[in-house]
Formats: sequence, C-alpha cells, structure tokens
Amino acid sequence: MTPYRKRGQLRERTSFQPGTVTAMRSLDASGSRFVLTASGVDGVVSPEIIGTFRLAVGRNLSTHEAAELTEAARRLQVYDLGVKLLAGRARSARDLSLALRRRGASDAEAAAAITRLIELGVLDDAVFARALAHAKSSGSGVSKRRLQQDLARRGVAPATARTAIDEVAADVGLDERATALAVARKRVRALASLDRAVARRRLYAFLARRGFDGAVITFVLGAVFGPGDDASGGDDQDGPED
Repeated sequence: MTPYRKRGQLRERTSFQPGTVTAMRSLDASGSRFVLTASGVDGVVSPEIIGTFRLAVGRNLSTHEAAELTEAARRLQVYDLGVKLLAGRARSARDLSLALRRRGASDAEAAAAITRLIELGVLDDAVFARALAHAKSSGSGVSKRRLQQDLARRGVAPATARTAIDEVAADVGLDERATALAVARKRVRALASLDRAVARRRLYAFLARRGFDGAVITFVLGAVFGPGDDASGGDDQDGPED
C-alpha cells in the first residue's frame, strides 16, 4: 500500500525519524515519485528531494535532516494535491489555496504550492479569468459587471479580470444590450400572468441582479414592454435566482 491516500485527500503528515534509509522504490512508471523507507517510516519523495538530501539506501539521516526531509515531503504532497485539483477543473490561485487548506494544508504549505505552480505556469489567474469569462458569456446571459464580481469572489485582481473580460468580449462580439434582451425575453414568459407594471418591476430586478446597468435595463424594458416607468419598485422583486 502506498503512502498516498485517495485522490483529493491529504494523508497524515509523514514524520521521518533519524536513522538509516532501508528502501527506495519508484511509486509509478513515470519515475517522478519514489517511496522512501527510513527507520521503518514510508514517505513519498521526488527526484529533486532525493538529490537535495543525497538519499540512497544505507544513508543515515541525522535528527535535523529527518526533520527537514519531513517538511520537504509534506510540501511535495501538498503540491501534488494542487496539481490533481487543477486537473479536475480550472481554479484561481485563491480558490486553490482555499481548497488545499480545507484538505489540511497549512497556510505556509498552501502558499509554497501556489508559488511553485505559478512559477511553472500550471496556475495562472489570467488564463483562468479568460476561461471563466468565455464560459459565462456563452449563453448564460450575464453582464460584464457580473463577470467582474464573479472573478473578484475568486480572488482575481480587478485589472486581470477587466483585461480578461475585455478580451473575451472582443473575441465573441459580446453585446450587453443583445445579451440582456435575449435573457429578458426568456424570463418575461414566466411573468406573463402578472400585471404589466408588476412584471416590469420584476424584470428590472432580475436584470439588475445579473449586473446589467440602468441604461441597458431601460433599453430592454422599452423593447419588451414599450415606454413606461423603469423604477425597480420595492416588494415586487423576486428572490435570488442565480
């Protein structure tokens, strides 16, 4: 049985003890990870760790070396979990950091994994922002403002988010008026049984929650209902729908 647990979980911290390395074998065919046995304790290490600590069968580890090896193996485990989580779906740096900490990584361990993943180009908030903006702008009927809010919640810097949204908008020819109008025409069918003024206010609130600004909403309400009072009203708003 290997020291790693099932996908998506951090195992308990391996604590290497001072003593002799008695075995070292490849964990898989890739040769990128090895199971090291020292003083009866198994742990997963990388070729880089093997080189740094000059590990080999018969090598004696001091107390200080065993402690440092324990920390290096733990950082490797957190990094490997980060790679697995990113393979499952794209994430921002903050999303990934939160996911790692929820699975037992310390703040320092999560930060070290994030830094390494960014350095290797595996984790990139700009790439993530463009992917999310493209997915959200393709048929989900959200505004640029809503996209900005979604990215902010995921920890993407405002400038990075704006750049990604502008690039995607240019690529797909995003037209907020057309997007809002398409969404409104679908939504208004569910409001058909309501008084026209109530339906108008509820549609206003619905579009506002999706982040469309007042000018866009005014245009849409005029296209759907004709000229009228575009105030959102008070108690006629729907509850959360997104």
